[in-house]
Amino acid sequence: MYNEVYITYFDLLGFKEFINNNSETYIDTRMEHIFRDIELSLTLENKKLSSVNPNNIIPDLIQAKVNCVNISDTIIYWTKDSNIDSLYNLFLVSFLYNQHCNLDNFPVRGCLTKGSLSHIMGNFKFSNNSLYAVQCPYGKGLVKAHEKAESQEWAGTVIDQEVINDLKNSQYSKSFETYCLQYNIPCKNTNNISQYAFKLIKEINNNEHLSNLKHSVKSIFSADKKSIDEISVKKKIDNTCDFLDYCYKKQNQKFED
Repeated sequence: MYNEVYITYFDLLGFKEFINNNSETYIDTRMEHIFRDIELSLTLENKKLSSVNPNNIIPDLIQAKVNCVNISDTIIYWTKDSNIDSLYNLFLVSFLYNQHCNLDNFPVRGCLTKGSLSHIMGNFKFSNNSLYAVQCPYGKGLVKAHEKAESQEWAGTVIDQEVINDLKNSQYSKSFETYCLQYNIPCKNTNNISQYAFKLIKEINNNEHLSNLKHSVKSIFSADKKSIDEISVKKKIDNTCDFLDYCYKKQNQKFED
């Protein structure tokens, strides 16, 4: 059954290199970091004490209001319906995941859009101990999100105009621009297109903070033994740092106004 929902598609950048260049023990540890950020974002950073280890704080997944599937280097979030409250929750989840990844963990690009989606889930274990597991979201909305995410030449997340229009015409019209702004999105094989994109962070404090953020972007591109020598990778890094410069410039203009 297809539903009209909001979807965010994320693609981790340099994932194949990360897998090929590291030990399995190291990969397992880093995958835990990726799962952690997915869960923290899903819960809007709500946490609880672990029932297994009282000294650990873990994401309180009972607070999650959107669906999520992680398949290798792809993370897909989607709402249960097309209600505006559901959208705003996904909007905040997507902002947090984009920030956690691109400043602290693993470079990612993505797209938040609206469209039709269906989802099949099942887990079947047979008498010979073989397993057949289905976890498959699909539909035109997901194809659109995938194509727009893959077309970008940076670490960042674009937001479809249809989504922006829905937010502008809602009770969230005064708050959503705290988390995003309009920008000429760097794209592959085409002219840059002016669209909304998530800020990497809500506010940049000063020039030193800006410099540190740009250093963080460069560091996560090269972390986990990933190479940054290729022209396409250097371009993504430069485009992402240019976006941070633009965010800081627009922020200062707003304060001056």
